[in-house]
Amino acid sequence: MAAPLIVGAMATATITSVFKWTIWRELSHPSSSIPPADIFLRMIKLEFWLSLFALASTVTAIYVLAGLRWGYHYSVITVLRKWYPCFERPPLVYFVISTAAWVCWLNIYLAGMVFLLWRWDGESDVAEWINAMFVSNANVIVLTLIFIAAVLKLASRASRIGMSELYGHSNWISLIVTLTPALLMMGFLVVFGDQYK
Repeated sequence: MAAPLIVGAMATATITSVFKWTIWRELSHPSSSIPPADIFLRMIKLEFWLSLFALASTVTAIYVLAGLRWGYHYSVITVLRKWYPCFERPPLVYFVISTAAWVCWLNIYLAGMVFLLWRWDGESDVAEWINAMFVSNANVIVLTLIFIAAVLKLASRASRIGMSELYGHSNWISLIVTLTPALLMMGFLVVFGDQYK
């Protein structure tokens, strides 16, 4: 399946960009202990292995999360089919694609942060720099946020329709089944969270 590999390649580019920014930042402040040429050679060697690790871990995470989501919904639908025979057992491919889409959106947000990181001079206060960036580019930022909101609305609508089809076009059952794990996790944290303080 191509979607996890494409998203993994996008995440690899973002992660290696952060790595390069860190190395270039170190090279801009030369130290006497390690010559800049040695840091640069180490960067080239380490970047290859970091890229492979980032790709493998992203693709693995997509498949693991998709498998967990698929297992949960498959189990719930199997139980509910006794009362609602119109419910369809979900294909694993649907969850792989939708999980890859979530990771893709996360990567787009991170890539935007990395883009801003490269533009930051590293010396000024981050809060002042962000404020100055927003003031000088207010129109572009507002249009970008409106575009992101519209695209997220479309993406969430497609996901909601897909989940609704799995549960016989019942939005309520789909919503309850989707929210149950989050509610159980919050309850678990409320009950057992005080023990770990």
